[in-house]
Amino acid sequence: MIVKSPAPPIEHIISVEIISAVWLEHFPEAESLKELTGTVAKAVINELELKETVELGIRLTDDDEMRILNNSFRGKDESTNVLSFTMGERDAKKFSSAHKKAFPELLGDVVIAYGTCLSEAQRENKLLRNHLLHLIVHGVLHLLGYDHESKEKAKEMEKLEIDILAPLGVPNPYNDSIIERT
Repeated sequence: MIVKSPAPPIEHIISVEIISAVWLEHFPEAESLKELTGTVAKAVINELELKETVELGIRLTDDDEMRILNNSFRGKDESTNVLSFTMGERDAKKFSSAHKKAFPELLGDVVIAYGTCLSEAQRENKLLRNHLLHLIVHGVLHLLGYDHESKEKAKEMEKLEIDILAPLGVPNPYNDSIIERT
């Protein structure tokens, strides 16, 4: 009798860069920010039950850099809360492959701006931590092919976000708020 041992758990590669010191100066959980950010990204990956190893980066920056990025890549000369830079087109429904690849699937990068994140959290009467976690989930879902370009896709993405955030102790981010669709 041949007994198969269970497959080792998939180790995803998530790098977190804190580019702007403003995050460390003003964020209450500054000492655990990298770990917290990586945990949230893994929660997205685990919720979607990806079958392959993925690699992604999360960059926590300021509004000055975000304005440059937003202008360069979207033609909008203003900061924004989160940008996702994918490493190729993906279909959210067909992302996981059945075969194991030799190297991790490089998803791309998520960039989040402190000032915009903070002002949105204050305006919407949310904890900065909760809004940051929501933006990380939102950005990683974009890397995986999800979007909110139609009402149906927006509903699907919002439901996923709510489901991923709930076990992390984050209330539904869409309750009592107006989300700008771009």
